Amino acid sequence: GVHMRGQWQIARGDVDGAVSSFEKAVKWDAGSPEFRHKLAVSYSMKKRRVDAVRQLQAAVKLAPQNPEYWMKLGLGWSDLQDSAQAIAALQKAVEIEPRYTQAWLNLGETYVGLGKTEEAIAAFMRVEEQAPAAADIPFALAQLFLHNGQKDKALEAANRAVRKNPEHQGARQLLDALRPRE
Repeated sequence: GVHMRGQWQIARGDVDGAVSSFEKAVKWDAGSPEFRHKLAVSYSMKKRRVDAVRQLQAAVKLAPQNPEYWMKLGLGWSDLQDSAQAIAALQKAVEIEPRYTQAWLNLGETYVGLGKTEEAIAAFMRVEEQAPAAADIPFALAQLFLHNGQKDKALEAANRAVRKNPEHQGARQLLDALRPRE
């Protein structure tokens, strides 16, 4: 019905139509966390961030063990510049699903934005453990280690990034800058 129409409208770029369809779906079944989630996504696409967060808050109340809803709520709070709420929601997502790589990545990025380097390093180390092929993660770690004055760890992480992707320009430049000169 109206829920499927909303998904179809999003797929073809009719965000206004999708908002209308998902609002109708929520009125029809206010107890559906999925309808609220879809409405939140639609609101977010329209930059209606406060409305999106409200729908996601309702979704996590209805489905408190759904890590995706918690992660999206964290991103919503982040969009509203509420770092404390963002971190709490993202932490809840990884508490529910410890292998939720995207939630760990978003948590790490939120910590970076707050200048919480140690917490960011811990989150990115979890991401690297779960996504071992990604070169961008050890590169991000290398930058954080360097920022923290841990040159040896920065060198180690940059080397891992280049081993994973020999063409990674940022990691290669960092290695060149870190290597001792003869």
